[in-house]
Amino acid sequence: MVAMGLHQGNYDSPDVPFFLMQQRRRIFATAYAHDKSISLFVGRPPRLSHRYCKLEMPLDLSSEQLIMEGADLQNAIASLDANGWNTKGALYRVTWSRVWFQYSRIREEVLEVSLGSDDADVEKRIDEIWQKMVRLDASLPPFVRVCMDEHSDIDKAKPSILTLYAIIVHLGVMQTEFLLHRTQVNRLKTPTEALIPISRRMLKVVLMVQNRRDFFRDFQVDVACLMAEVGVSSAGVLAVELLKQEQSRQITQDILPRSDTIQDISVFISLLADVKTGDANHHICKQGRRALKSALDKILSPSVPPAVQQGTGDAAAFDDMSFFMPTGNDAEFLQWLDRVEWDKGFINPVAEPGETF
Repeated sequence: MVAMGLHQGNYDSPDVPFFLMQQRRRIFATAYAHDKSISLFVGRPPRLSHRYCKLEMPLDLSSEQLIMEGADLQNAIASLDANGWNTKGALYRVTWSRVWFQYSRIREEVLEVSLGSDDADVEKRIDEIWQKMVRLDASLPPFVRVCMDEHSDIDKAKPSILTLYAIIVHLGVMQTEFLLHRTQVNRLKTPTEALIPISRRMLKVVLMVQNRRDFFRDFQVDVACLMAEVGVSSAGVLAVELLKQEQSRQITQDILPRSDTIQDISVFISLLADVKTGDANHHICKQGRRALKSALDKILSPSVPPAVQQGTGDAAAFDDMSFFMPTGNDAEFLQWLDRVEWDKGFINPVAEPGETF
């Protein structure tokens, strides 16, 4: 993006066709948003900063409208509202790209607070980011907000690719909120109660997508990414909270229903095992599965002594879990799980015998 100069924006020129200028904006918007998602996932600073980029949103036009010319093109542009959204209530691929692009700008600010070293006015900066998210939510067209909120079921009459876009963007918005709550817990030492509802919602959406895998049969790689990037972190937070409740004997059913949460984590654990070996997210899903399974074993059998004390070989299951947790016995694992910072975990998978990267 930088080498091609796309970060400097596209200027109106009679030598550049309209469709090409818009395509460049679409490409940059997607790259910018992906950069923030990867930064959140691996816990490193983003490579495309808004301070050096001209953030231009592409217009909310369909692919057919994009290649129009003359009066047809002018009429298509004139049909958009003042903010560049289509007024038909249509959901195009670029519609979701625009939403994702705007939330990614806020996510970059969250990453600055979460990954940054500046401790000055952290609370004030977090409050300002919250206000920006509220304003952005309110600025979205009603048809976009309604679609993002409707995830109780999947409308099979809609193309699966557009449904997947809606879900990915919706999860991205929740993940930004999740990161902001997590930052408050880590930097301001606030209680974790606010982190629990968003974690449950994220895991519910991931489970919903997996339960309709036939509908998304052509996008299994994307589904596996959702499990690795969103499901593991949200399920991990819930497992930590269940462990704390189990140890303190203080059950908060109104915030974290124990039975429903255990069932959701159990289902998620089984789904992680279905990720194929050749998938790029296989190692993350496999190791996340082992971590969650161990936590669930502790929750369901709190009185059972750790396996390492019984002299069994169960502790060996954690020997290859160095991608974001320490190797060793269950006690070390539980200590890690209690203090893990999901938004700062660096992924460093270890190849097993016979496997290569």
